[in-house]
Amino acid sequence: MAEIAEQGRGINRRIASEAETASRAQSYWQSLRDLDDAQLPEALALYPVEALATQSGADRSLLTLRQRYNDAVQSLSSEALRNLREWPQRLKSITDEATEYQVRNKTIRVDNYRTSLSHQPVPKIAAPTYKSQGELLTFLGKENLPGSYPYTGGVYPYRRTGEDPIRMFAGEGTPERTNRRFHYLSVGQPAARLSTAFDSVTLYGEDPAPRPDIYGKIGNSGVNVPTLDDMKKLYSGFDLCAPTTSVSMTINGPAPMILAMFMNTAIDQQVEKHLKADPQRWADAEKKIEALFDGKPRPRYHGDLPPTNDGRSWACSASPASSCSMPTPTPRSRPKRSRPCAAPCRPTFSRKTRPRTPASSAPSSPCA
Repeated sequence: MAEIAEQGRGINRRIASEAETASRAQSYWQSLRDLDDAQLPEALALYPVEALATQSGADRSLLTLRQRYNDAVQSLSSEALRNLREWPQRLKSITDEATEYQVRNKTIRVDNYRTSLSHQPVPKIAAPTYKSQGELLTFLGKENLPGSYPYTGGVYPYRRTGEDPIRMFAGEGTPERTNRRFHYLSVGQPAARLSTAFDSVTLYGEDPAPRPDIYGKIGNSGVNVPTLDDMKKLYSGFDLCAPTTSVSMTINGPAPMILAMFMNTAIDQQVEKHLKADPQRWADAEKKIEALFDGKPRPRYHGDLPPTNDGRSWACSASPASSCSMPTPTPRSRPKRSRPCAAPCRPTFSRKTRPRTPASSAPSSPCA
């Protein structure tokens, strides 16, 4: 973090220095224009060498201004010069009636204005009105227009108009409970835009435990996800690789681990789809999974699957005819998880916050 912060401060120092140089070059150029210099080049262009040579009868003050103007322009980086020279055309692109830009070799045409209720054109992007090249260079280096570095306004010039900005925010209790909430919020929506809130136990990278400072916070104001199996249950039934699915997660310290579990969940989904594409291939995979979990507890999805959950991320379907059956628990044991994942994954921790299910109330569905 210290290196990143220092790099950011270095970039700001460079922008401030170049902005001062650009302002100085602009002042020299305007002074030369006011003096009606016959050889004055276009703004940000250089004087030729012969225009800087001392000649008999030449105005030495004019030659000094020319030389200092050239020195200031040459002190600017190529990136700064390019930004300043391209700015008039970029400004025109956001003030014209419409503009075009490329995304993945596809040309997208967008209107630059909306019509208000009073029939007044309202620009979608407020064009800056800087007169000083130094102020303009500071804007281009620290903010810039949407779709340009440093992307403070987004990575594209405009947001897609057909995209609903709504996000389905959920996170409370167990992964199964949050998964059911996600599916409830996604019913009838053209896209699944899932926003996940984790509990403080997950945020601080702790495992569920009976410790007083942990036990009461498990699943409180967020979902508890300590293992890969829990991550698979959390997003069960959603194709994480589909273009209509996007996921955001509120996480801090354990972000690398949470991201790794999320990536493994998405990869295992694709592995499962590949295996199920061929019945024989899936049958061979089931035998290997059964052998791997021989005598070991298998991951299970507690409770009923929501109607829109097709069991993606888990190796058995919600059909009663599924080969994955839920064993009847003994009175002194809690039911095992009823949805084994397609790819081997480490068993989850037992949590005292999950309800115990007596033998008399065990669900009748083999994969409930």
